[in-house]
Amino acid sequence: MQGRVSLAIVVVVSLALLVPVVGFAQDAAPQKPTTQIGLGFIAYASTHFDDEGVFKSVSGINWALGYSKRNYFSGLTAGQFNPYWGWGSIVLLIPYVELGTTYAIGLNDDKTNLLNFNMGIIYVIPYVTMSVMF
Repeated sequence: MQGRVSLAIVVVVSLALLVPVVGFAQDAAPQKPTTQIGLGFIAYASTHFDDEGVFKSVSGINWALGYSKRNYFSGLTAGQFNPYWGWGSIVLLIPYVELGTTYAIGLNDDKTNLLNFNMGIIYVIPYVTMSVMF
């Protein structure tokens, strides 16, 4: 019974996070990706650009109920491997660091929507994840 309640809470929280994002994506077509939804560690995040418009980082909440920030060394470019380092927390208390790379695929001509494949390590634990930016 307790397992079902926990699963129901996870589903409700996930839907509460996804509904506003889907509504935002339909209202406006941004020139750059502004949001990331991930199936890996980072669940919902915002994107950040430098003054020249180069994609530099993503930050937001993770599936472990903590905060995550991923910084790209040379920005994120579609069609190539993009190394990054990151840091964050698990259950808001346990810190972690990560190192990895993202391969981004442009889903439309102007590359405002990206499908990302990530692989890296958190401490010494390897992972492979996928996310969508829009």
